[in-house]
Amino acid sequence: MEVKDKIKEIQEAKKAYLKLIKSEGKGLVKQLLDNLFAEIPTLVEVRWNQYTPYFNDGDVCEFRIGDAGFKFAADPSAPVPEAPTEDEEEYDDDEEDDWEYSYSIKNKQLKKACEQFSKTLNDLEEVLEITFGDHVEVFASKNKIHTKEYEHE
Repeated sequence: MEVKDKIKEIQEAKKAYLKLIKSEGKGLVKQLLDNLFAEIPTLVEVRWNQYTPYFNDGDVCEFRIGDAGFKFAADPSAPVPEAPTEDEEEYDDDEEDDWEYSYSIKNKQLKKACEQFSKTLNDLEEVLEITFGDHVEVFASKNKIHTKEYEHE
């Protein structure tokens, strides 16, 4: 096989790979989230940031996934509130007091589920970058996934 043919073969494989991620990526993330919401009935919302740093103290700046945050219903016996739909008024995603992170969760079963979810996010780094983009914060509830620009260093 000639070099030009091999280059073309690699380019076509990459194009097919990107097409697959673009067509299946969001569905894969939605399925992952559906499983998490089913496993944790009190879970209201999940968020994470994903970005490439602008500066990394001389090291290579590489895309990364930040720690996932989890928002739970305050009363486990209360129905879990739904996040607003696109037609409804936007709510405040930045209320830091409402978010918990796997390293601070006391319940062992809940902690394990949240840690596994966070690990899976990191395993899907390239899929998440292609699906949602760079320099974004991703928010997911049972009925909606949305992003907003993420400002960082």
